[in-house]
Order: sequence, then C-alpha cells, then structure tokens
Amino acid sequence: MADFGQTVYDVGDPITSQLNLGVIPDGTTQVTLTVARPDGSVIDPPALGAWNGDARTAQWYATDDGTVTGTRLASAGDWLALWKVTGTGANVLAKVYNVAPLPGTSVRPAWSPFLSQIADHVPYLTVDTNTPGSQIFLGTFTGRTIPTDAVAQRHIDLAVATMQPQIASISSTLYPAARAVASLRAAASLARAFPRRNDDLNTAAALDASASSAWTALVDAAEAEGTVGSTVLSPVGFFPTPRPWGDLDL
Repeated sequence: MADFGQTVYDVGDPITSQLNLGVIPDGTTQVTLTVARPDGSVIDPPALGAWNGDARTAQWYATDDGTVTGTRLASAGDWLALWKVTGTGANVLAKVYNVAPLPGTSVRPAWSPFLSQIADHVPYLTVDTNTPGSQIFLGTFTGRTIPTDAVAQRHIDLAVATMQPQIASISSTLYPAARAVASLRAAASLARAFPRRNDDLNTAAALDASASSAWTALVDAAEAEGTVGSTVLSPVGFFPTPRPWGDLDL
C-alpha cells in the first residue's frame, strides 16, 4: 500500500490522498479515512472516490471550517491522513501533508522545519497513544502523541531562536541546510526530554553531534556568500589630551 502525489502545500490548496491497496478489493474490503488538522482536530470525513483497480482517492482543502479561531494559522502545519482497511488488503497507512503558511501569517522564519521533519529523526515518539499497544508511527506529532504537537513545536521554536540571530540574513539557497540543523537540534532536545530507554539519550547525543557538524557547515557557507560573518573587535586605546607645555611638566 502506498501514497503518492504532492508533498508540500500552501494554505487553501486542495489535498488529494491516494490509497494503493496492492491487491484487488472484494466485498470484504472496507476503507475509512480520518483527516486531522495541525491542531489535532478531525475534519468531516472526505468523500472517497470509487475503486480504480486497487486504487482509491479522497480530496479535501487545507483550510479551517470556521470552528477554530484564526483560519490561516489553524490550517498551516502538518495535516495527518489515516487510512484504515479491513478485510482483503487489511492495512493501516498514516500519511503527513505539509501545509505552509501564506505570506505574512507566521512569525517563524521560512526555514523553520515542519513537525514531520523532526519526527523523521525520532519516529518512535509519534505513536498514537489513543490506541493501546499500537506500534504505528504517525510520522508527525499530534495531540495524541507524547510529546504532543504543541510541545514539539516549542522545541522547534527554541532551536530556531538560538540559530536565527547569526543567520537572519541567509539566502534562500541555504534554507534547506538551516532547516536540517534546526530539525536535528529539536529532535535531540525531544529525545532528551522524552527518553523511552537509556539508548534514547545516546540517540540525543548522536543527533547533537550531527547538528553541530551541520551548523558549522552552514555558517561556513553563509560566510562564503557574505550573508553572515564574524565580527572581530580591534583594541582601542585612549590617551589623555597632552598638556600644552609638554615635557616642561616633567
């Protein structure tokens, strides 16, 4: 079972999710699709298209239905689609859709990573806690994961805040590199804050080491393009105004 198509959307875009069953469905095959906004609230179930061989699609729009204050802010972030199949082809597929905010709707820099990009480094933290015994990684943080999406976002914002003063003027060509550093730093922070076992602290240390190396490379690249650089302070001497009679005062 697979899901294909666009991977990053803007607020207001239509999102089409496709389910490929891998086998031919029969009368026992039943499919449901649950779609949650970035804040974890679930939208009305999208209509499912008819089977086309082993494929089935559904579409919805990355907008708020008016029940959450702040339409644009409620829509930007990681949307989660959860396909569940019973009967022939039984399976579960969790798919994340990244929805970018429209210009002027976010105070975060353009290179700030998505929740799902942090989850890539610590997938074990994205298990749905509402399903006891579940080992399905959602691929992003929601209100049903530990940590929640709100907590994970605060770790991201902190990682970004520590980087932004030095790279506030980088060009867009370096955004992917900055996003990678912030992702590694935030993931390390979450691994330390929510360890499941002792090895998770080793994971945090490894992520920190990768982040440190990536940060050095990013700063070097930014200095090369002239958008960031070190400020070297030169010593400044201060001497009193000489007396008008000069050496006669000695």
